[in-house]
Amino acid sequence: MSLAAELDEIWAAGLNFVPEDKRVITDAAYKKLVDFGVMNGVIKVADSLPPCALPNTLPRDKLF
Repeated sequence: MSLAAELDEIWAAGLNFVPEDKRVITDAAYKKLVDFGVMNGVIKVADSLPPCALPNTLPRDKLF
């Protein structure tokens, strides 16, 4: 099963757990965020991530 198909299946199953009146509220809130431009800064398919390096949280002598 492809990832897209699996996600569609999970999404469809979730519809049974959220009442319609609550879905209307969350869908409206999502639309407001999209209209405001929040999604403009989201990484899209095929975008490259900027290079980064995270610091070690353990002292050097505890790494190995």
